[in-house]
Amino acid sequence: MVKPVIIAGPSGVGKSYILELLVNSYSFEKIVGTNTRQPRIGEVNGVDAYFVNVETYLQLRLNCSFFMDSFFLGNYYGYERKAVEEIDTKGKTPIAITYTATVIDFLRIFPSTKAFFLMPISMNFLEERMRRRGDAEQVIHQRLANAKKEIEEFRQIKHLFVQNILVENDDISVVLQTIFNQLEN
Repeated sequence: MVKPVIIAGPSGVGKSYILELLVNSYSFEKIVGTNTRQPRIGEVNGVDAYFVNVETYLQLRLNCSFFMDSFFLGNYYGYERKAVEEIDTKGKTPIAITYTATVIDFLRIFPSTKAFFLMPISMNFLEERMRRRGDAEQVIHQRLANAKKEIEEFRQIKHLFVQNILVENDDISVVLQTIFNQLEN
């Protein structure tokens, strides 16, 4: 039985960083998703995501390639079932970051999914992290507004999550330990 691990939470809370640490240090392998956003500095097509144009994405959608398909802040995001299953056949744990509402899609296809929500200590914390990673001013405002919606969505479906982890600062050792403790159970 495939048992993906999902890390959700608002933009800027540290999902990508935690995923990177888990993949580089343990037996996790990132589920590479497809999206239509522009790559951030340092992101590599096919490693961080498959960055495609809207036309290509919509064609993949028409071919029923995605089990998780969402539109978020002006871009499409999707995950393919075969990508998750291929990781599992290698004996690794599939892991992905996603938006709060799409955790339901993972659970529908992979009922043994373990989902974690990273809760920021404050909106100022998120804003500071977005500025450090070089997000444009307009993007920061858009993502902060959406962060409030994501936190509210989480409150409505929090029963689907294994753990809500408070992210207070850039020391993520507590976050990692909490994830490991839950996965061992």
